[in-house]
Amino acid sequence: MKLDNLSEPNCVLCQLVAGKLPSHKVLETDDFLVIHDKYPRAKIHVLVIDKKHRVKKDTVFGKYQKEGYWDKVFKVASQVIKKLGLDKTGYRIEVLGAGLNHFEHEHVHIMSGF
Repeated sequence: MKLDNLSEPNCVLCQLVAGKLPSHKVLETDDFLVIHDKYPRAKIHVLVIDKKHRVKKDTVFGKYQKEGYWDKVFKVASQVIKKLGLDKTGYRIEVLGAGLNHFEHEHVHIMSGF
């Protein structure tokens, strides 16, 4: 059951975006929230989360490609990379899907300091 056209009631990432779960915010734009990962796999591990509940199959293979969706995602990612100084120290960007992801809600991992 949808709460509105932006979120799903049982989605952890929607709950983070709505402020219903605690998080450590790095950056916020009109369309994205960037937070520290609760279970980091590197010294620096942040998530770029779409504020709208867009499922991965639609962002990778579907309707959002035509909107320049990934251009928007990587614009925010580059802002975070510069803000955290990772442009000087190195970073990894991961987009998980097809069963490797824990959440269908689109998000991107940025990590550094392995």
